[in-house]
Amino acid sequence: FAPSKRWHVDQMIKVLTTAGNSVRDDIVSSLIGIISSSPDLHGYTAYQLYKILRNDITQQPLVQVASWTLGEFGDLFVSGQYEQLNDGENFQVTENEIVDILERVLNWSISTVVTREYAINALMKLSTRFPSCSDRIQSIMTYYACNMNLELQTRAVEYTSLFTKHNIIRPSIVERMPVLISNPSSNTNSNEQQEQIYNQEENSSNDRHINHVPPNEPVVDLLKLLDEPLQTNGSIHPYEQQQKPLSSNPVTDFIFGDDIQHNHSNNIIPPMIALDKNGLRIVFTFEREGTILTIHSKTTNFTQYPITNFIFKAAVPKTLTIELYPPDSTTIPANNSEEINQIIKISNPNKEKLRMRIKLNYLFNNSPMSDEAELNTFPEQCYN
Repeated sequence: FAPSKRWHVDQMIKVLTTAGNSVRDDIVSSLIGIISSSPDLHGYTAYQLYKILRNDITQQPLVQVASWTLGEFGDLFVSGQYEQLNDGENFQVTENEIVDILERVLNWSISTVVTREYAINALMKLSTRFPSCSDRIQSIMTYYACNMNLELQTRAVEYTSLFTKHNIIRPSIVERMPVLISNPSSNTNSNEQQEQIYNQEENSSNDRHINHVPPNEPVVDLLKLLDEPLQTNGSIHPYEQQQKPLSSNPVTDFIFGDDIQHNHSNNIIPPMIALDKNGLRIVFTFEREGTILTIHSKTTNFTQYPITNFIFKAAVPKTLTIELYPPDSTTIPANNSEEINQIIKISNPNKEKLRMRIKLNYLFNNSPMSDEAELNTFPEQCYN
């Protein structure tokens, strides 16, 4: 029996503090649900969790709850929109201090991937709640777009895209989650009320207790917008009606070009065309040292229009690790006049056959385009 919501939240925080990393995942979800359904405690809970987080970020379940709470309600805490206690511990923090502690969680090597996902999501939420920190948060996302962990890399790339290509709708995508409010007149016990909250969350479109977003708000499905299924853009590419320039050496230059032919004669591992489609050509050249393969990716544009906002994503099997370095540019000039270069490093300790899946997103003549390919024909010298 909980005499009040504040008492319930305080006791749950004490449980997480005492149990440390032994807390189950469902307890984390349960506390987040309780906090979400207590609008009058949003700022207070953010204050309490920040006090703990600034001194200790080792307890992963507690850090996950704190990251979620600060991402959702950190602005209420900073602006003092909560009932402060008369315990002499009240203090004021700045927006940058909230971002500091979340960045510390994100960068700490001991943080689990799940904890870092909570932190990077919280930072993205705060990019609209803390306008003065928006540029700093964008820089963090850009940095993590090259992270070795594929999940963090994917999220950072998508969030970076929100800053660059979809900035106008970013506030509506990262807006505060709807508050879950249980029926105060219900005669159910506390466990049944908690179950009711979760049922309301799953059926929010039909529950009259949910504070719905007004219908005129431009709510956008982030998954549909940024993480559509990996398939080629169905629009007709203008380049398909053009002819590629003829090569002076049809035997060797037809595929690789003069520069690739020259590199082939000077490298132990032959180069490989990763993609040659819609006027966009990506060529891989390789260097290998033990179990570490370094791929030099060169991307050229044979169309008559420049390609902008170019984003390259890659994934390999879980038994391998991949690290993407930032490209030297995100704009590929037209007519094969210039190229962009990017380095990819792959660790293959078991010397397994190399497979890779790549996905491209870019703007062509101000129209969004995407493409993807499955690469299964790497030279044997890359892994054997």
